[in-house]
Amino acid sequence: MKLKIANNQLMNVIQILQKIKLGGLPSIYKTRLIKKLDEFLSRAAEEQKEIQKEYFELDEQGEPIVEDEKCKNTEEYRKAIVEFLNGENIISDGDSQVMLKSVKSTLEKSEVEWEPEEAFIFEYLYSALEDSEENKE
Repeated sequence: MKLKIANNQLMNVIQILQKIKLGGLPSIYKTRLIKKLDEFLSRAAEEQKEIQKEYFELDEQGEPIVEDEKCKNTEEYRKAIVEFLNGENIISDGDSQVMLKSVKSTLEKSEVEWEPEEAFIFEYLYSALEDSEENKE
């Protein structure tokens, strides 16, 4: 089983997982997954800043000034950032199998009433887990 989450969905998925209240081992597995996703999110933020440094003017501290008029090539930047945001983070190592199965089971049993926007992310996460399980068979 593996889980693929796009860079542009990391924060949303973390927020959905945080809203599910659990105890015992399922809570531990959920927390482990959140930590892994948070690591991906931190790395993605750093990588996004590096992309921005290539396309935007920099301030005195070497940080990109992310404003339309400071962009050196808007069209190329948009292509690069869309490709980056659609890039996927994958969790598939052997140590993660029990964690992923537990999270999937938790999602199936969840009785949280989601707001419409949250329901979309909940489905995205569940489908990402479900698809990876189907690919294994």
